[in-house]
Amino acid sequence: IVRLGQVERELPSFLTVVQREMRNADSDSLSSLAIEVMEFLRGRYGKDTISSALVSAEKQISEKRKKRKREAAISAIADPEAHSKKKIKINLAKREKRKERVKILKAKQYKKA
Repeated sequence: IVRLGQVERELPSFLTVVQREMRNADSDSLSSLAIEVMEFLRGRYGKDTISSALVSAEKQISEKRKKRKREAAISAIADPEAHSKKKIKINLAKREKRKERVKILKAKQYKKA
C-alpha cells in the first residue's frame, strides 16, 4: 500500500522521466504511453499537485545542468590541455557525422535520378 505523502515526495523525480518521454519523438508508442500516464496522474492526484511537482522537477533539472556546466568550466581551467583534447575529439566526431549525412544524401539523390 502506497500512501499519498510517499507518492508526492517521489512525484518530481518520476515526472522528469514521464515528461522526457512525452517530448521524445523517436518512439510514438512510448510517447503516447507517457501521455496516458500523465493524464492518469492528473486525474488521480489533481492538477495542482502535478503542476507543483513539474515545477519542482524542472528546478531539479535546471540545477543539475548548472552544476555540470560549472564543473566543466572548472575542469577546463584546471586542466586546459585535457579540455582542448576533449574539444578536438568532439569536433572530429561532428565532422565524421556530417560526412556520413552527406554520403546518405548523395546516395538518395543518385537513387532518384
